[in-house]
Amino acid sequence: MEFSHVAATLDLKISQQDLEKHLPASPFVVGEEIAEQAMLYEEKNHLGYYPAVDFLKQQKAIDDDLVNAIENIAWLVSNLIREEIIRRLRPAFSMVQFENIQLHALKMPSVRPHKNNTRHDLALHYTPDHAHVSLITTSIKHYTDAVTAERMTKNLIHRWLNDHVEALEITSVNTLDN
Repeated sequence: MEFSHVAATLDLKISQQDLEKHLPASPFVVGEEIAEQAMLYEEKNHLGYYPAVDFLKQQKAIDDDLVNAIENIAWLVSNLIREEIIRRLRPAFSMVQFENIQLHALKMPSVRPHKNNTRHDLALHYTPDHAHVSLITTSIKHYTDAVTAERMTKNLIHRWLNDHVEALEITSVNTLDN
């Protein structure tokens, strides 16, 4: 029996309401506070960019309570994303395997100093509620051509997952060799 294996990359966001059920603090408040401290660090050191959370942590530019908050929220969000994807996509695919889950808040911000809406955009970036997810799906149905396999995988992911997350973007879908 032949299977279709397709790699998919998603950007998805968990709703604030879902997160607040599990958290004592709002992820947006944590994002705002990190943004504020990142802006102060950039201003003081004239970097010309805003660093990633790990750099700010190493430089002691954000306090330990904030570091603990974002790390705990990141762990929870990663697990919620994993559980939601497995629960929602399991009926559509015979197997769902994760390659990577990376929270946007822990990556280097694309926001630059002295632009419009910098404070707001930086707070959104540092809010640990959305992630970049790489996964491999296996379908028991074998598609004869890659285009059909990719289109069907994209449609299934969208149909089974879209209504259960705040935002979903399927950034790439690629057939893997069997």
